[in-house]
Amino acid sequence: MENIINNEAIEQVMTRIDVLAAKLGVTAEYLFGIYVKQAYINSMVGISGTVIVFVLLLGMIPVSMWLCKKIKNKEICSDWHSAWAAPGGILLFIFLLSLAFGLNGIVSGFVNPEHYAFKEILKSIK
Repeated sequence: MENIINNEAIEQVMTRIDVLAAKLGVTAEYLFGIYVKQAYINSMVGISGTVIVFVLLLGMIPVSMWLCKKIKNKEICSDWHSAWAAPGGILLFIFLLSLAFGLNGIVSGFVNPEHYAFKEILKSIK
């Protein structure tokens, strides 16, 4: 298997880590460890956000049914899903977007946090 990242990029990253670590007064290993821990934290935040949006989406159904009973309007509430179609659709869209764009980061943060740390350091170089 061929290396995707060339040695020059790796050397540049290691140099940047050493410079940043020296500025902060810590070792490069400690700094890299912080980035690895941050990968887990970001993954947990991503999971939490996705779960919150999913719970809100599921919570729309009983809330909309309760509102239909409360207002007692047969035209609006003749169909149980018509009362929550717009807000539920918006939340479903947000949920699907969070899954589409966040799932890769969530999984990679748990499976390979060193990759996350390396990517973050590369971002700081650019």
